[in-house]
Amino acid sequence: MINRPAPPWFTKAREFAARVASPVGKPCAVAKKGKTAELYLYEAIGQDDWFQPNGISPTDVVAALKEVSGADSLDIHINSPGGFVFDGVTIYNAIRAFEGPKTVYVDGLAASIASIIALAGDRVVTNEGALWVIHDPAGGVFSFGTADQIEDDARKIVNALRKIRETLLDIYVSNTGRALSDISAWMTAETWMTAAEAKERGFTDEITKTDPAEEEEEEVTARSNDGAVPIAASVSPRVTADLARAKARQLSEQFAAASRGPQHPGQPGTKQNASPAMPGKGK
Repeated sequence: MINRPAPPWFTKAREFAARVASPVGKPCAVAKKGKTAELYLYEAIGQDDWFQPNGISPTDVVAALKEVSGADSLDIHINSPGGFVFDGVTIYNAIRAFEGPKTVYVDGLAASIASIIALAGDRVVTNEGALWVIHDPAGGVFSFGTADQIEDDARKIVNALRKIRETLLDIYVSNTGRALSDISAWMTAETWMTAAEAKERGFTDEITKTDPAEEEEEEVTARSNDGAVPIAASVSPRVTADLARAKARQLSEQFAAASRGPQHPGQPGTKQNASPAMPGKGK
């Protein structure tokens, strides 16, 4: 496989996700309030030496969940442009395996494979102004050989992408309750959804507004590739969510007209706006 340039929307989404980091400024952070654990996923999903060395790996998430293994419930905060599909599905399954009630909060953006992770909760809450993005997975291959060999390599990639798409479709359908034909059309058209649209289409259970009066300071444990370090954070998660939503609005204004996809259930999608989330890999 070879890398290819990321689509413009993903590049911008990744840039703002990096600027609006978790309350401790780390891609993956975990905190504990009494018996409730809080997991923050505020970066691209997966790691790649060339493309995104600071992304969130499944290992980061599994290690974070082990730190709060005694918690009775889990809150997951998401602000991510997406990333590598297999890393995202692994994170989705790791969160689902947590024994106890799970609530996902989409603070700013749940795009691409991050939209799959967002559906891992028993309850999904989208902040006002936050956005969802779903689309078809994409990948590529560099092949050298005879015409038959190149054709065979291409056929294998196509078959793999179709299997990946089926897997993602199953997760979307089982969690939203929408018809497979609707979800399929929205994926093909690269569909951006506001919080209200995400609720109408079954991706989120409710929409919430931030109350500045409820802001509070808390101590969190930040996870990085080098391990965990406790940091006393003076930046409230609620303030961070406000910034994330503001950036999400900026992003949506640039791409809404071209990337919103079908606006009504059953309306067919087109491939005109379809775009990969990561070069050389699905979603």
